[in-house]
Amino acid sequence: MTDAVMLERIAARRADLDLLEEQLVKQLALVRVERDELVVAERVAQRIREQSFGEYLSLAPPQVGSVASLNNLDSNPAAARWVCRRSWNAADSWSRSFF
Repeated sequence: MTDAVMLERIAARRADLDLLEEQLVKQLALVRVERDELVVAERVAQRIREQSFGEYLSLAPPQVGSVASLNNLDSNPAAARWVCRRSWNAADSWSRSFF
């Protein structure tokens, strides 16, 4: 193998590696951006879990037929949603068993 052929192969390999390096740098940048987005998504999911758990803890089981428990719904919207959901679920299960 002559020196010219060897130098040509070395130059071709160097060009291939330069191209590969450029592609890997771009890919690494995309990976870092996606990783940062996942960190944000994890934080959002954690906050949603904390808020949902906080709402769950703030709900007191309603007393059936108690006017006081119904009056309390004005000051606690989460409890109102819970009671509404419970009444819809109860009505739906009743209608399914009846018909």
